[in-house]
Amino acid sequence: MTVTQWNPRGSSELLDKAFLQRMVSTDLDENSLGLDAGEVKSFAPIMHIKADVWLEVCSDLEAQDLVAICKWLTLAEVRLDGWLAGDQSPVIIIARLLRQKDEYPKALTAWIREHSSNRFLPYGSLMDRL
Repeated sequence: MTVTQWNPRGSSELLDKAFLQRMVSTDLDENSLGLDAGEVKSFAPIMHIKADVWLEVCSDLEAQDLVAICKWLTLAEVRLDGWLAGDQSPVIIIARLLRQKDEYPKALTAWIREHSSNRFLPYGSLMDRL
């Protein structure tokens, strides 16, 4: 029997500036969004990292980088196995951050809806907004 050490941050260790930079610089036309098969599986848990971790990692990024990350994550949910997040999608968190900074591009909502079937994007569930 193997005993592992519990890590309260869990999969949040996968989310760092280097991975965010990969999202920003990846060609969105690339089917696997720059990830190999092993990375698709190992990085999938980032879709369920808590909002406070996303905010901590993204708070100092420029608006154009946040938009690129929103688009990357929107497509990841559609294209990559195991990346569905529904109303817990980090796209919601990042879109909210862009709105708080008053830097949310008007065209982003239309782009997200055109490229995703997740009905919660980009605003989240109604219950979360009440």
